[in-house]
Amino acid sequence: NPKKFLEKFELVLRSLDRHSKKHIAFFGDANIDLIKYKTDAHSQDLICKLENYGFVQTASKPTRITDHSATLIDHVYTNNFEVTKSCNVVTFDISDHLALCTTFELELPNSNKIRANMQPIAKKQKHARSAQTRIFNEAN
Repeated sequence: NPKKFLEKFELVLRSLDRHSKKHIAFFGDANIDLIKYKTDAHSQDLICKLENYGFVQTASKPTRITDHSATLIDHVYTNNFEVTKSCNVVTFDISDHLALCTTFELELPNSNKIRANMQPIAKKQKHARSAQTRIFNEAN
């Protein structure tokens, strides 16, 4: 039911509002066809809600194509369109929907801190790998 989805979706948008200074992106199969925006009240309501909370839809081409229709029901939203480098539809033969590949260019806030935090993880992984190797060698 699109009406119930839109009501719950607005609650999610409202909860994200306190994080508006952070880059937020979310995506999914909303089953609301944005190609019908001009004539569909649910599409208009969805886009209006998104705009009210500072989000934009980045996908613009159909994501589900059949012999009888082409719909844009898979969506990607962001509150920082400036870092969106691309949003492309990718053809895979594993579903009745096409995949979306979205690229964002993000800055790491403090790369030294991130590297420092990753070093202990890398050491733990190295020890875990050597322990796994010992267990494998002892078993054989």
